[in-house]
Amino acid sequence: MMGWLSLHPRLILNDIDIRYQGLNGNKRNVTLYNLSLTNSNNKHTILGKAILHQQLPTEVNLAIQWLGQVTDLQNAAYAYNRSLAIDPTQTAVWVSLASVESKLVPNLQDAAYAYNQALAIDPAQTAIWVSLGLVESELANLDVGPQQVTDLQTSAYAYSRALELDSSQTGVWISVGLVDLRLADLDTGPQQVTDLQNAAYAYA
Repeated sequence: MMGWLSLHPRLILNDIDIRYQGLNGNKRNVTLYNLSLTNSNNKHTILGKAILHQQLPTEVNLAIQWLGQVTDLQNAAYAYNRSLAIDPTQTAVWVSLASVESKLVPNLQDAAYAYNQALAIDPAQTAIWVSLGLVESELANLDVGPQQVTDLQTSAYAYSRALELDSSQTGVWISVGLVDLRLADLDTGPQQVTDLQNAAYAYA
């Protein structure tokens, strides 16, 4: 759980009920509210409030900070894979796995695979199409030759699917224009002209 929490730059949690059993065997019930979790490199901070439910409810303020690597990403990926082995239809877990894999640069192919699995379950998620486009664009920075072209084409396709769902995303239009310009540098003849026309349309 802490592994997942430590992967996000900032989280706000409200009205989270936690039940646990202390070392003395007593069962406790705590409600967390307005809890802010911030992760910056290897520095992690939790600020907020909680209510301990007992005979006399007690409100406490939380202020916790610790240092450490942004958890063991490989362990996080392992946990997500174990969860997906039990139930492969969990879109959110596929997305979380992709996010972890994308932080492990050699694993960008695995990140793209995870995003594709998520989209196979729910293709109406604009943000996932955008994330796939970004990962494929990053893969193009690592590949050469025909594979680089394929990466860029896949990136452009992913961005275009995102825009079909929500055409108001200015940043995505810019991204698809940049991808088309990169394709124009690699293509020749009529295809190069098409790439340039697509870029011009995106920037229009």
